[in-house]
Amino acid sequence: MPTTSYRTKTIHSILDPVAQQVGQLVILHEQAEDGNAMTDLTSPIKIVDQAVSNLVVVGKQTASTSKDEILRREMPPTFIKVEKSSGLLVEASDMLKQDPYSVPARKKLIDGARGILQGTSELLFVFDESEVRKIVKICEGVLQLLAVSEVVDTMADILTFVQSLTPVVTNMNSQVAARREELINASHAAQLAQHLEQFQRLIPLLVSSMKIYVAILDQGKPGKQEAWENRTYVASKMIYHIQEIIRVLQAVDDDSFRVDNVTGLRAAQNHIKNNMDKARGWLADPNALAGGMGEKAVRRILEDAKKVASGLDGPQKAAIEQAIDEITAMTNELSDLRAKGQGNSPRALELAKAIDGKLLNLENQINAAIAEILKSSMGKMAYTAGGKLAQAKEWLNNPGADDKGVGYRAIKDIITTGRQIAGTCDDLGQRNDLLRLCNETETLNDHLKDLCNKGQGNTPQAEAAAKKLSEKLGQLNEKMTEIVMGQVSSDFLDPMSAVNKLYEAALVPEGTPHREANFTSKAQIFLESSNKAADTAARFAGIADADRDTVDQIHRLSNQVKELTPQVISAARIVLMNPNNKVAASHLDVMKKDWEGAMKDLDTKLTSSLDVPAFMKASEESMKKQTELAVAAVKQHNPQTFASCISNIALRGKNMVKVAKREAENSEDPEFQHKVDSASDKVNSCIPPTVTTGKALMQDMDNPEKMANWQDANNKLLDSVGDVRQAFVASQPPTDAMSTLNLDTAPPRPPLPQGEVPPPRPPPPEEETEAHFPEAPPSNQPIMKAAYDLHLETQKWSSQGNDLVAAAKKMAILMAEMSKHVRGEGGSKKDFIMCARMIAKQSGEVTRLANIIADQCTDKRIRLNMKQVIERIPTFSTQLKILTTVKATMLGAQDPEKDEEATEMLIGNAQNLMQAVKETVRASEAASIKIRTDAGLKLRWVRRNPYAY
Repeated sequence: MPTTSYRTKTIHSILDPVAQQVGQLVILHEQAEDGNAMTDLTSPIKIVDQAVSNLVVVGKQTASTSKDEILRREMPPTFIKVEKSSGLLVEASDMLKQDPYSVPARKKLIDGARGILQGTSELLFVFDESEVRKIVKICEGVLQLLAVSEVVDTMADILTFVQSLTPVVTNMNSQVAARREELINASHAAQLAQHLEQFQRLIPLLVSSMKIYVAILDQGKPGKQEAWENRTYVASKMIYHIQEIIRVLQAVDDDSFRVDNVTGLRAAQNHIKNNMDKARGWLADPNALAGGMGEKAVRRILEDAKKVASGLDGPQKAAIEQAIDEITAMTNELSDLRAKGQGNSPRALELAKAIDGKLLNLENQINAAIAEILKSSMGKMAYTAGGKLAQAKEWLNNPGADDKGVGYRAIKDIITTGRQIAGTCDDLGQRNDLLRLCNETETLNDHLKDLCNKGQGNTPQAEAAAKKLSEKLGQLNEKMTEIVMGQVSSDFLDPMSAVNKLYEAALVPEGTPHREANFTSKAQIFLESSNKAADTAARFAGIADADRDTVDQIHRLSNQVKELTPQVISAARIVLMNPNNKVAASHLDVMKKDWEGAMKDLDTKLTSSLDVPAFMKASEESMKKQTELAVAAVKQHNPQTFASCISNIALRGKNMVKVAKREAENSEDPEFQHKVDSASDKVNSCIPPTVTTGKALMQDMDNPEKMANWQDANNKLLDSVGDVRQAFVASQPPTDAMSTLNLDTAPPRPPLPQGEVPPPRPPPPEEETEAHFPEAPPSNQPIMKAAYDLHLETQKWSSQGNDLVAAAKKMAILMAEMSKHVRGEGGSKKDFIMCARMIAKQSGEVTRLANIIADQCTDKRIRLNMKQVIERIPTFSTQLKILTTVKATMLGAQDPEKDEEATEMLIGNAQNLMQAVKETVRASEAASIKIRTDAGLKLRWVRRNPYAY
């Protein structure tokens, strides 16, 4: 039974009621083993028999008309198993009617129940795999057509190509969209939607790049190389997105809640596999073009191999990196030889053969490394910065606990990120401060690790070291955020400016002096500013307290911007070399529009993920620095610098307004909206006077009146900017209340209790009423570990006055019981099945309460993200009930392979469910901050130990 077993809504809807009925039969069978008479099972067995009979009839009809040979071969055995098992149930029912104590009848009953569930599951899975193969075949048809784009060299060929591509793509779109709706895995559904959208976006770019290539070829105009590169790039990206769609369609696991980068590793592994045939085909053909899709496939394999190597340590990492370097050097040499027409030379043939062997060896190395990672019991680091920080804090709160080194490595990773940020920091003072914090944090981290390695993790010395490290880590994180926010504020001031100037430079009339030099300069500025913005976005993703999907989207968009930038430059260069060519101008328009769309999406995603108070503070500080530079420029009579400063001040002000307005639109709190809109409108009204008075001062820098006018306007702008920042800062304690504090003398002694009756004894602490969890479950108890992790999360909060936390705590306790059942240490099969049902019931309560919180949250983004997490809980809880029934039917059966498979699936499901609830608790607490006090929600979030977190 594959791990992808329960991936569709249809499979869920059919298996859930079957599992419920089978579960009841298992319970009745177990009760009979205690000497009790079996009740009349005619009615429930008749229901099961009728349901599976209908399913078999439909299955046989499907198999008889299908052209899928695999389906026609794999379906019949499932029919036999289901029909045989159904027959066993009917026989058992008849025998038990005659003798309610019949042992052979009870055996037939349990064998039939087990076979019904297994057979029905296998039948559904075989059919589902066939449906996936149908869609994959359609996708492969699109891939074959895209390969033709490489040889299209006439306008007639383009027309034929488009006519052939259109119906196939339309069919693929509808099939993939329908499959997306059917998937229960929200992450997989989102990936399908994203890659389909990106593929469709590239279609007009492909047609445009083909047209300009053919036009240049026909007319013998310059720019053939640039046009060829455009066409090859677009086609290769379209192929990539189709390959990703195929990968997701065939995905064999739900990695959405894994804390390690399993999804990334498997994606890289699949990319290598998908590109291998094309790469080897290119190597085997001595006449294949250098730089074509075959060579691109080799390059993509090497890029994916680098991604895998980056997540490894030690000899494996070194061996793979060495292989990558060797293959890269050899491929470069082979490409050069083929570009010179020497593809059939002895050296070229020798290189091609050697590269082919090394590629196969590299694939084997990567497969072995990934397999080892997946089997490793080493604790995995979180994917996001927020997740790593949480892991670090968990370790620092309890350094004596064995967390498999996760906390220590998470802090090391944060330090590495800090040093990378320092390397990009232009401000020498800030760079030195950040490097100092990195070094100090590293020293403290190593010291605490040494104490833990010596078995002194629970000593007062370790506790003091952990506290000091926690403080230093907080300072480091704050400094990293401050620097990156400043970079975001600067690098996204006017992201469209450089591409517009490049566009203008490409359209400068032929014969204009310095036309080529001007274009080269503008192209270089565009390349640098675009890459700088994309790199800044990637750094932001590395420190953002955002969810995995957001981080992945930022990385995807930043890579997209970087990839499109040289393509826009190539398209612009074609226009420069072919003035008045309408096809070239149209192609540039298409490429420029696509780049602008990617940059706008990146800017929007960044803005929606910002730590807004930190961004506002960084922007305000930058405006103050620009003001100081402007004043200095006036004193030095430097109008050019002064103009640049005024422009930067105005742009930063507009940027703050843009972010503030977006936050106001994201909120449903009218009071907050009014406060932010009012402050933003004030900034907008202050920008024009600052610019106008600045321009006047530029014309007469010795005029004190004009200087005073500009300073007055600029000060008003800075004041209004401060008001915007203040709108996002939480209310501070009133000054008069703080002034009444006296730190020099002790507070007055409270009066002694009056009367003879002592006050009632306070209730016992919550800890005494809660189930005991082991401090650190062993690694061979993964379900207990998942329950323990949820327990640790819920232990942060008091359950008094918080039904959500109380329900989540119950789920952790029940899952701990489930762990005992799976290990064979629990009670009966009935207890096992009922435990799963109780977990499902509590899952429903967590889902209900979390949805109430989400519905009342005034922050639209938080609400959406929370809903996406919540909706996974019912899916996992339904799967748990099905898998528990499967496992219950295997207990006592002589089929260790099936039993082990059922156990592995149950473990994975339990881990996913506990992680989903854990994320829901965290999201609910964050959302509660954004709920209006008059909303009527009575849910208290009180920390059990406010000093520990």
